[in-house]
Amino acid sequence: MAEATKVAETEFGYFDVPAREYVITSYATPAPWHNYLGLEGQLCGIISSTAGGTTWYRDPQACRITRYMQVGAYKDRPGRYLYVRDNASGAFWSAGYQPVTQARPDAYECRHGLGYTRITSVNQGITTEMLHLIPLGELIEVQRVAVRNDGDRPRRLSCFTYREFVNSSADNDLFNVQFSGHIAQMDPDPDDARILYVTTSQTPPERARFMAVSEEPAGFDTKQEAFIGDGSLSDPQVVREGRARGSLCGDDTAVGVFQLDLELAPGQQQVFHVVVGWPPHDGHARDVLAKWLGDDARVLKALDELKDYAVGLLGTYQCDLDDPYMGVAVNTWNAYQCWVNFQFSRSISGYACGLRRSMGTRDSLQDLLGYMHMSPHGARQRILELMEAVHLKDGGCRHQYSALTRQGSENTGFSDDHLWAVLAVADYVKETGDLSILDEEFSYSDDRGLSEDLYHHLLRAIQYSFDDRGAHGIPRLRAADWNDTIGGGADDEVSESVLVGIMLVHMARLMGPLAELSGRGDLTVEQDGKQVNVLDYFRTVAETMTGALNAEAWLEDGWYARGTDRHGEWFGVPSRDEGKIFLEPQPWAVMAGVADEERGRAAMDSVREHLFTENGIELLTPACTVAPSGNFTVFPKGAKENGGIFCHPNPWAMCAESILGRGDRAFEYYSAILPPKASEKDPRHYTAEPYVYGQLRYARPHREFGKAAGTWLTGTAAWNYVAATQYILGVRPDWDGLIVDPCVPAGWREFCITRTWRAATYEIAVSNPDGVMKGVRSVTLDGKPIEGNVLPALGDGQVHRVEVVMG
Repeated sequence: MAEATKVAETEFGYFDVPAREYVITSYATPAPWHNYLGLEGQLCGIISSTAGGTTWYRDPQACRITRYMQVGAYKDRPGRYLYVRDNASGAFWSAGYQPVTQARPDAYECRHGLGYTRITSVNQGITTEMLHLIPLGELIEVQRVAVRNDGDRPRRLSCFTYREFVNSSADNDLFNVQFSGHIAQMDPDPDDARILYVTTSQTPPERARFMAVSEEPAGFDTKQEAFIGDGSLSDPQVVREGRARGSLCGDDTAVGVFQLDLELAPGQQQVFHVVVGWPPHDGHARDVLAKWLGDDARVLKALDELKDYAVGLLGTYQCDLDDPYMGVAVNTWNAYQCWVNFQFSRSISGYACGLRRSMGTRDSLQDLLGYMHMSPHGARQRILELMEAVHLKDGGCRHQYSALTRQGSENTGFSDDHLWAVLAVADYVKETGDLSILDEEFSYSDDRGLSEDLYHHLLRAIQYSFDDRGAHGIPRLRAADWNDTIGGGADDEVSESVLVGIMLVHMARLMGPLAELSGRGDLTVEQDGKQVNVLDYFRTVAETMTGALNAEAWLEDGWYARGTDRHGEWFGVPSRDEGKIFLEPQPWAVMAGVADEERGRAAMDSVREHLFTENGIELLTPACTVAPSGNFTVFPKGAKENGGIFCHPNPWAMCAESILGRGDRAFEYYSAILPPKASEKDPRHYTAEPYVYGQLRYARPHREFGKAAGTWLTGTAAWNYVAATQYILGVRPDWDGLIVDPCVPAGWREFCITRTWRAATYEIAVSNPDGVMKGVRSVTLDGKPIEGNVLPALGDGQVHRVEVVMG
């Protein structure tokens, strides 16, 4: 199958498939289109296609370095700006278009890559290229600037750098200016004019954030008021006049302005570097800068190392398909988004300001599902770190924690958080075969004197949900389940969640194999005042819950109810005027085996009949004017949880349809929200980045039907990756083997998958001569037929060739 080199081209850009880059060809995208820098979770950044964004160290709230105002993100300011002035004419422009939007470039290109961004613009015969990256293992962000004279006459130019620095923490910087506005000072290094330090009365230069340039500057400014003068960010007085003032910040916003004067002959190019950094753990900023400033070969080598590192992570699952849209998502951009979500959870994006959620419990545990295969070691660390930070001795969880302090929040009472831990650990064991993770002991976040191994932490999670059941034998909803907006409150003793009940069945069925494989099958657990075998207990949980759900929550209309409200009344039922059917329980009933095949098909048929649109599956219908439970009617009809196309649970429907063998339907759902396809139809209306998933699209009742929002940091990424790779393409790890069970459109005739699993690589060629949607007729491994469709864990470091015939 020939690989397309350019995919989903629109007026705003296209995918450069071999380069693993999205190429933006317009400075005027419908909204800021972002990328991430610093994918090791230390020094990090977000950057837009016009160089807007911010940089931070580990925690974007406590350790923000540069300012970015998400409330004004449509204007995409401030950012990593470079003003360029023609000293002969006095004309000036910005190398990244923003903020000098009155000086439009003659040509513009931004290439977002895996952890780096390159912006190239042409203005008045001058080509400027800015490469932005955070080198692996470093606490600096490098902007490599190349300025070239494309004309036939010499040019005298002045380049002015610009960064706005946060004076304190990000929340103080935004909400408490009477405090933060009097803290920071920014001064040059007394021995090296190329370096500026952002200091306070308690922060000496050697422990300060810093900014530096590789060339001797003609001048500098650190006081925003002096730099802007009588102008604005689009027309700063210093740039207009062509001369930095040497101002020093003391009671104003600290800015990093260096003036660099260039004289370029025709065809000549000059390269310089701009570096922003966090103080090194050992030594002085000067030591770090001595290694990087002016060493262009080192910067370019760092880019190559970053690319190699990214390709190594993404290379653990690659596919060769006739569908280039799915191919570019699975091979690069969906996987890359999963990687970004692992690092940043829900902390900061173009939509999230970095002040609230940090590392969400349910968010981070689900993010692992799309990242596990790329870095099992990183996943293991995250599971243990998270559980120690958030898990409570009653089995519940704190709702989020700080990546910096590892402290959990006071926000508790969510009925689903703890159950996601079982799924994450089970997936980790299936991926690695490493059962030792279950032996890791750590304390509970509300009782540091009580330590148990991870297995017993997970056992308490199951007990918490099973013991906290309501009048219908279904777990109580409490503060909320996966849907944050339908909760009755942590003290609500009445409301029940059908979704949590179904999840509990699934998780209990995972706990049994974990017990047996780890030698814990003989353990006992207390149930109704008696000690019972732990395997019997998990069977009881699963069977009891399955019975209750099918007896109480199944509706003869052909779907499962969503739950009960504070008055004990069912919602997600046809007798309601609004919110008659909700999406979440229907696919989960299939995934967990709560529904038999007849009910599973009926439930998913109801999803298609009532909830599916050409832009994705709506969360509920009809959208509500009065919420049956919670507060989701704060949103207008068709937005977010009020009947919007909430993309996160859409892949649950893909998984369910794949289990049911309906490959055409699974792929139709997959394609409906796939960003390259969705954006290509109408990129101006779709608005969001075409290379990553968003949290939502507006649904039929909304005036913006089909528009996307909330991109990058969303559980949509991991679950779509799971649906695509493990269910549609059908290669997924199990306890003791690699299952090959595709469920594809009937028109697919062949495709290939390369999967690295447990230290062996499997090159899997699938043929479908009869045009079936599901079913495996035969499998050969290295030329020899095997029984069934489960590949053994070979673990020999070798490449193995697998041929699969569907039928």
